[in-house]
Amino acid sequence: MQRFRSFFAIFALILMACSGGVVSETLNNKTVEAACGMCKYGVPSANGCYWAIQWKGDMLVVQGEIPQDHENHAPDGMCNVKRKAIVSGVAKSGQLYAKKFELLP
Repeated sequence: MQRFRSFFAIFALILMACSGGVVSETLNNKTVEAACGMCKYGVPSANGCYWAIQWKGDMLVVQGEIPQDHENHAPDGMCNVKRKAIVSGVAKSGQLYAKKFELLP
């Protein structure tokens, strides 16, 4: 029984180390790079165009407050260029739950 407990404790520590120890992070008015997750960040399993940001070396899919009047395939659209944006929200599990998403010129 003691060997089982030791094995379980080691397994739990490995899982915590692999997860980075951060469950969620709050972003407040952070300037990030933003573009289409499929077209510009090359996510092969994506099905259609969607907003994504780069944060601490990871790509996060944006949910919540996103630009509604943005022309995706325009010359300055999210599918053609990476842009800077100011965002606020909660980053969790590969997603940004945005309360603010403001594209910069």
